[in-house]
Amino acid sequence: MSDTTMVAGRIANLDPHTLTIEDNVRPSAPITPAFVQSIKENGVLTPVLGHRGNDGTVTVRAGQRRVYAAREAGLTTIPVYLVVADDTAAERIVQQMVENDQREPLTDSDRAAAFQQLAFEGLSVTAIARRTGTRQKEVKTAIAVTDNQAAVLAIREHQLTLERAAVLIEFDGDDDIRADLIQVATTDPAQFAHATTKPAPGPSQTRKQS
Repeated sequence: MSDTTMVAGRIANLDPHTLTIEDNVRPSAPITPAFVQSIKENGVLTPVLGHRGNDGTVTVRAGQRRVYAAREAGLTTIPVYLVVADDTAAERIVQQMVENDQREPLTDSDRAAAFQQLAFEGLSVTAIARRTGTRQKEVKTAIAVTDNQAAVLAIREHQLTLERAAVLIEFDGDDDIRADLIQVATTDPAQFAHATTKPAPGPSQTRKQS
C-alpha cells in the first residue's frame, strides 16, 4: 500500500520535509541541539499526529517539535499516525492539548535511574550522552547522585534537581547541613547557592592552621 492510499488510523513513514505544520496551541516549538542529537541517534520513536487532505498533503496536528528536529537531523522518514481530521478549531485544540498532556516528562529521579541502568549495561558516559541527547556533565552528575543514598532520597522525596542533589554529596556525614540545604532548596531555592557557600576562616582560625 503506498503512502497516497494510506487510510486514517494507520502509521505512514513520511519525509518530514513534505509535511505541513498546522496551527498549534504551542506558540513556538524551540528545538535544542540536544533534542536534535537525540532524534538523529534514535529517530522519532513516537509517531506524530497528522491528517491527509484531499490533495494528498499531510498536515501535522501534534508533534511539530519532532518534525522540525527530524528535518534538522537529516532524517528522510518519520512515523506519522494518520487520523480523520475534524475541521473545527475546537477539535484541533483539544487534540493538541490532550496529546501534550499525555506525554508526561521524565522526572530527574527517573532520568538518573535510567542513566545508572545504562551504565550498568556497559554504556560509557559519552555513549549515554550521545544516545539520549544529554550533556556529558549531566550524565556524570546523575550517576554520581544515584551512588549516594542521601542525594537519591533528596530527588525522590523532595524533588530536588540533580544539580542541587549533587551538592549534598559534598556534605556527607553532616546531616544537619544537608537538612538545612534541603529546607532552603524546597522553600527558597533562589538562596540555595548562597546557602552552600562555606564562610572563609577568621583570623583566629588562620593562626591555628598556620
